[in-house]
Amino acid sequence: MQSKNQADTNQKRIELIPDGIFDLCDEFPVNDKDVSFEEYFEIKHYILSPNQNYIAIFVVRTEIVVGSHSREEYILFIKSLINNKLMYFGEYIEDKLKIKDYFFSDDSRYLIFRKPTKLLYIDFLGQQKTKKKQISSQHFLSYDSSGNINLLIDSTTILTIQLETDFEQITQFQYEILFYQKLFSSFAIVESNDQTYIIHTQNQKIHLRWQHNMPSKRYFWKSFIAYGHCSDAKLRNLQTGKLIRNINPKFGFRQFSQDQTSIYLFQIVKRHQKIKKKGKNVPNTFSRFDILRGVYKKLNINIDPFNDLQTLTNYYYIDYEDLEDVDDDEEKVKKLRYFRISYLTQ
Repeated sequence: MQSKNQADTNQKRIELIPDGIFDLCDEFPVNDKDVSFEEYFEIKHYILSPNQNYIAIFVVRTEIVVGSHSREEYILFIKSLINNKLMYFGEYIEDKLKIKDYFFSDDSRYLIFRKPTKLLYIDFLGQQKTKKKQISSQHFLSYDSSGNINLLIDSTTILTIQLETDFEQITQFQYEILFYQKLFSSFAIVESNDQTYIIHTQNQKIHLRWQHNMPSKRYFWKSFIAYGHCSDAKLRNLQTGKLIRNINPKFGFRQFSQDQTSIYLFQIVKRHQKIKKKGKNVPNTFSRFDILRGVYKKLNINIDPFNDLQTLTNYYYIDYEDLEDVDDDEEKVKKLRYFRISYLTQ
């Protein structure tokens, strides 16, 4: 009879099976022997909806040359992570795919695409229609749970659009705006150069301020913000401005995530290649740090990660493999896969 420790060890060594695979070889079968599949199709990016029920996958098909101008033709798939159903399919031609210009609405009903002179709303859960709104902007700033989208019009001006009602409001500032988002009550957070401000939205009076190095990520949970970079982040109270803790992970893959209960930092430390080649069964180390509570947890997950754009949350592990990550003597595959892991992170 196995001891409890032995049983736990054996459980940790069970390799998880993907709950879903998006394989370009299945989506675009190429039968022409003169056509190189590898040259024509590439998974470029993917983004996950806020409720983590849907994934938008961007596939570049070919490069189109119009005169002296080069453009990209890409295909958008929106799939349900619940039942693997294809929710939306669309083909587009752009100068270059800029993933920061695509985002899901907070309620996960729409995929929104910002262009320099307009917004496109893809209603993939309803009538599969794309709504266009003529608006000139420099880039997307943020959205909130009230359905508001914030766009930068110029360096000191933002435009707030209410998604359902199309109500528009322009706000002018006396300083350069790098980030803006409305918070609780009548306050908003504003980033300008090396300063972060908490302001009153009615009169722009500064309530709090602190210095920062321009963060690449921001996660809001009630009156807290986790911000910074995957290698150096901070947790701060938005009502008092007090710094709660510094987060300095040292090794492996690192990614922030959040849900209705907290903000997390997930880490994966991969097994060493020399150990893998010797055939030793040494699993990768998956862990989660609860940033709000300061609690570390080692996760009972065993997945051999691909190299591209990994996503790790309390609900899913997602990654994809493309040609650059496959050895020459292996089969040429291009696929995205996901694992439901909520039962392992509780």
